Amino acid sequence: MMHRVFCDPAAAAWVSTAGLGLDIVGVILLFFHGLPHDAAYGTTLEWGDRRERDDWKRALAWSRLGLVLLVAGFFLQAVSNHLCCLGHLVLRTSG
Repeated sequence: MMHRVFCDPAAAAWVSTAGLGLDIVGVILLFFHGLPHDAAYGTTLEWGDRRERDDWKRALAWSRLGLVLLVAGFFLQAVSNHLCCLGHLVLRTSG
């Protein structure tokens, strides 16, 4: 017996839209906080005061979150492009 798994274009569109939303938020975070820089990877810095260090750590956390959201958004968009391709597979079941 053969079953055809159907493609749901609406689901693919929603996954793509969610990915695009994550991309936009990630880019906005990167625009305001910049990319994580070398100081995050062990370079010694002279800190002026505690507030300056805390501001830098906060900006670093936001920029890392921006990168994570950007990568997750691209991943969701890639998945949405292949949802219909996977939906057209013909599954064979015994029965």
